[in-house]
Amino acid sequence: MPRRINDDERLRRLEAVTDATLSRLDASDLLDELLDRVRDLLGVDTAAILLLDAHSQHLVATAAKGLEEEVRAGFRVAVGRGFAGRVAAVRAAVRLTDVTPADVVNPLLVAKGIRSLLGVPIVAGRDLVGVLHVGTLRRREFADDDVKLLELVADRAAVAGRIRSANSTSPPRWPCSAACCRPGCRRSRGSTWPRVTFRGTPPASAATGMTCSSCRPAGWAW
Repeated sequence: MPRRINDDERLRRLEAVTDATLSRLDASDLLDELLDRVRDLLGVDTAAILLLDAHSQHLVATAAKGLEEEVRAGFRVAVGRGFAGRVAAVRAAVRLTDVTPADVVNPLLVAKGIRSLLGVPIVAGRDLVGVLHVGTLRRREFADDDVKLLELVADRAAVAGRIRSANSTSPPRWPCSAACCRPGCRRSRGSTWPRVTFRGTPPASAATGMTCSSCRPAGWAW
């Protein structure tokens, strides 16, 4: 049976997650502190945050407690695959009371002997930021109160997650050159048009310079 909590425990949980001092931490420290607190509040053995790489549509292990190897190994999983991928795909809480190898694609979860899992999506507005999940080495039926707490933590982690994701997964932006304009274009070298940047691997012509909107190749953005 799911463990019931009283009003005092609910208040303690709320205060721990909404603590104003958390806002003074930088993105990485905030994620780590939230995981420490959620592990203590829920009495779980593992807690992890995977952030979405929007370009590849993979979740990337970013912060973890009890699963630190996952972060060091740079574990990634596609949205829709495994437990975290399932949470991301449905954008709703997922509870697994009895974890089987078929439920997960991360071999570390099996190696650690995780018996039960609870995961929630991390969202900001309509955007998926990542997934937060916790696990236990003993079989556990997570209660609705556990889900609510994890969702509250996910809300707190959303802004930090977006900052961390933007800093670590965005591809480089390369300056475009005037050579990218079509021959004969009068708005190329020396023009005052806005600089254009390219996401990902730059073309051979990429170098400091300008180009105009009429000559902008597909894949380029202001």
